[in-house]
Amino acid sequence: MVKRMKALELDETLYSMRSMVHQTDKNRGKKHEVFEPSFDWKLLESDKFIDQKINYIHTNPIRLKQPLCTLSEEYLHSSARQYILGEATTLKVAG
Repeated sequence: MVKRMKALELDETLYSMRSMVHQTDKNRGKKHEVFEPSFDWKLLESDKFIDQKINYIHTNPIRLKQPLCTLSEEYLHSSARQYILGEATTLKVAG
């Protein structure tokens, strides 16, 4: 898409797309931002849905290409330690 825009001499659009790239993304080599940042919020209406979201958050450290730990509760900065083991964490979790 960028090549085509360059060929069409859409310099203003390309400049705009370059200026929207966040610095952390620039540091990783990203040159253009096509989409506006967004946030998908969901209303937590049921215990089942809340548990699903908590489980998703707790399994993030083990789902990485290079996992930070083997079990969710092993990750020191996760509230999984409190939920699963009942141990205090570095972060206080109400519940």
